[in-house]
Amino acid sequence: MEAEIKFNYKKALKLTLNLLVILCATVIVLKLAVFFLPFVIAFIISKIISHPVDLITKKFHLPRTLAVIISLLGFIAIIGGVVYFFVAALFREVISLAGQTNYIFPLLYNNINDLISRFNFFYQNLNLAPDMVQGIQDSVLGIINSLLTSLSSGINAAANAAVNIIVSLPNIIIYIIITLLSTFFISNDSKFISDSLEKHIPLKWLIRVQSVINDLFHALGGYLKAQGILITITFCELLIGLSLFKVRYALILAIVIAIIDALPILGTGTVLIPWAIVSVVMGNYKFAVCIFGLYLFILVVRQLIEPKIVGTQIGIYPLLTLIAMYTGTQFAGIWGLILGPIVLIVLKNILGSIYESGALKEIFDGRDLTETSKKYE
Repeated sequence: MEAEIKFNYKKALKLTLNLLVILCATVIVLKLAVFFLPFVIAFIISKIISHPVDLITKKFHLPRTLAVIISLLGFIAIIGGVVYFFVAALFREVISLAGQTNYIFPLLYNNINDLISRFNFFYQNLNLAPDMVQGIQDSVLGIINSLLTSLSSGINAAANAAVNIIVSLPNIIIYIIITLLSTFFISNDSKFISDSLEKHIPLKWLIRVQSVINDLFHALGGYLKAQGILITITFCELLIGLSLFKVRYALILAIVIAIIDALPILGTGTVLIPWAIVSVVMGNYKFAVCIFGLYLFILVVRQLIEPKIVGTQIGIYPLLTLIAMYTGTQFAGIWGLILGPIVLIVLKNILGSIYESGALKEIFDGRDLTETSKKYE
């Protein structure tokens, strides 16, 4: 005979309320993390340099303060060098392109006129009604004008963004200084901070928070590693494709486009689609088809491998990762691609703790099978 199972509504309600509180707290913490982003970044950097700090302290017997300064300066030098390399390469390409504008724009204009003439010749040979031919011509001109307007708007937006960055430089400098100082204090006084928390916060809470933080860092580290793998794959695809198409500066372009592809708001289409459109306007149809084909290939490959790679690196089944990324985009827009897996990691940790504590089993008061069997003997 089967064991009798009694559903405990009070414990189920208590567990549900706890889960709701935890979810609300998670959302609030994420919003506060955005507001206090310099300190969050400082905490992350302090975690990154913690091993070098400990190594320098033990191996060279230096004071922790000096070890923190050396490690922090090394971190700044590495990040600054990488950023400088890419920004300098990008500026060189932009300056080189700007020097050819006197040649490009007249050629672009002539190719647009040539494209319109070809459309006119094509439709006139079809012996269509004049009104239909005029309507088709107006539609084509409207599409071209829209593309030119979009291109102009993009250039203006880029120029405005550059101006805004220049205007915001004082705030950016203050932001960086606060982040670096916070990193120094968090890393240098980590033991003092830890001891203070242990004195004022229950140990059980600290263990739970530490577990969640460790899982978050595991998720972020895994996510960054996954993005690194995806960037490398995209870079190789771009480099091979652009080299086969005999594009100048294929290496630099592949690096820049791969980095753009990693950004949440942008992607390879930000560069490749306008490039294909401009090639069509300039009459280079074969090259336009090649660029657009390269874009479709990269897009399909990324959509196929991203959930698998991200799921493997953060330790979650790929389907759940895909669901988390989709749900994140529905609630938080494009940034949800990052936030979705992070929230999933937090929920996995919380639900895992609840399962291990036996809270789910306590909801169901099951009697022992042997006792139930004896009852019917």
